[in-house]
Amino acid sequence: MFDASLAWLCLWLFLDGATISVFSTPLLLHYGHLESPWRVALFGGVASALGSALQLMMLRWILAARRPWMGRLAPARSRVEDALRDHPSASFLALAAGAGVVLLALLIDRLRRRSGP
Repeated sequence: MFDASLAWLCLWLFLDGATISVFSTPLLLHYGHLESPWRVALFGGVASALGSALQLMMLRWILAARRPWMGRLAPARSRVEDALRDHPSASFLALAAGAGVVLLALLIDRLRRRSGP
């Protein structure tokens, strides 16, 4: 079920998500055609999301440290709360876009299977 190429893709997407996420597209272009689209979308998406979660935890830990120079990087809590209050659907739209990508991959996979080899 979990081929070596898919495992490598997930590992690289996790590491990419944990850093600055600039290699996602080249990774998907290189490894994505080796697997069915729904597996790439599902497992790759989970791996990338876990990498992003790790990145956020690391940034939170760094910003929570009481260093004088870190205060310049941390946004004021009131500004973050104001932005969330002004744009309450921003998080929902990001999640909806991710779900749309998964559904598109499933649709493409189904159309490919119908058309045959």
